[in-house]
Amino acid sequence: RLWTEDRVTHRGRYYQFQDVRIEPKPVQKPAPPIWIASSPNPALIGEEKYRKALHRVARTADGWMTALLRPHEFRARWEIIEEFAVTEGRDPRRLGASQHIMVNLNEDESAARAEAKKFLDLYYSANFTAADLEKWGIFGSASRCADVLQEFIEAGCRTPIIRLTTWHPLGQFHTCIEKVLPRLRPRPA
Repeated sequence: RLWTEDRVTHRGRYYQFQDVRIEPKPVQKPAPPIWIASSPNPALIGEEKYRKALHRVARTADGWMTALLRPHEFRARWEIIEEFAVTEGRDPRRLGASQHIMVNLNEDESAARAEAKKFLDLYYSANFTAADLEKWGIFGSASRCADVLQEFIEAGCRTPIIRLTTWHPLGQFHTCIEKVLPRLRPRPA
């Protein structure tokens, strides 16, 4: 209602407000798409909660964003979301699907990993392990990056979100545009 009406009053179980307005209104009508960011791990939360989290995406969201998955893991989770969407009477082709991927482009893969680790450790005040980095990103040549991004696309990822983990983002941004993106192909229907 706040996105579509000029002034809104609400008296709910948990929240109440009177005569509230939000400006500017969204460009998308009737409202912007709402995506759920969720990376449930069945080993940590159990199978039932894992499936409930994916079902919630299929039932309520316009799209799904995740991270820390390899392409085969993305595919497995996305297929579950698609199945749940069908049981909810929703067309899974209308749902967005994205993966947040850390990327460092450098022909020297060990240098790419080292810079990404330093960048991410400082940014998050952490000490990421090699296993953490492996799940979270793509580090190395433009060719390797394009190959892994293509695996995500073929696994159902419609919107790869690339975060450059470098102290020189402009140079890697141009490399990505010139050498990575042209190699990507849409997922076959």
